[in-house]
Amino acid sequence: MKRLTKKSDLQKMTAKYDRQGQVELDSHKLIHQSSKTNIMRLPLLHRLPFQKYYESIENLINADMVVLELGAGCGNHTAAAVETKAKVYALDVSQTSLEVCKRNLIDVRIVLANMEDIPMEKSSIDVILSCGSLSYGDPTKVLNQINRILKPGGSLIILDSLNHNLVYRINRWIHYLKGNTTRSTLKHMPTQETIELFSDQFDEVEIKYFGTYLWMELILSRILGNSMAHDLFNRIEKFFPSKRNAFKFLLVCRNFVP
Repeated sequence: MKRLTKKSDLQKMTAKYDRQGQVELDSHKLIHQSSKTNIMRLPLLHRLPFQKYYESIENLINADMVVLELGAGCGNHTAAAVETKAKVYALDVSQTSLEVCKRNLIDVRIVLANMEDIPMEKSSIDVILSCGSLSYGDPTKVLNQINRILKPGGSLIILDSLNHNLVYRINRWIHYLKGNTTRSTLKHMPTQETIELFSDQFDEVEIKYFGTYLWMELILSRILGNSMAHDLFNRIEKFFPSKRNAFKFLLVCRNFVP
């Protein structure tokens, strides 16, 4: 199998999300985005990480801030930032996805760019957000951009999937073999080392892990029902958290020190 170059990987990824965005545009369907409705659209067993991500946004961002979301796509998770009344920029490589984002969230400002080369001024952003998008860029290059544009004392909020969970890695490889993702995306999936790298220049760092017992929840939901099984494993995960087999992590970093 011929190995793709980074450039062709980017083109492939852009084309994929352009196609998905075009489907949304062709539907002419206006989706009134809000953090509450976005949570309710998710399957019950996947809601908690996104709920905590939205809560972190609400707690850290105010109307006087400038916010940049990396890999915003169609804006599926942008509403929480817009609801704070901050000045929100949504960055993505897909023009059509950004058009969908702007159509559904008129107050957002769109930025067509690669997160490895962000066209923003030095020390111009108060808070940087990323939800499921870190694997779309080389972590060192993305971090260099974050460190350049983030204001001293600024914050970083990341929700993403971890690469060390075996089930998740197998699933990613299946999607790669089907042509649904790129080789560079597999290479850049976040790891524990990624978390440490991105949090290194902040005074305050909070990390939460999710989905350690997800496979058990899937099994017991057939016996107890989705709601009861979900509540049970939320309690278990709260008292017995584990990063070793977690599917997702929430990284909240405060007080950036250049």
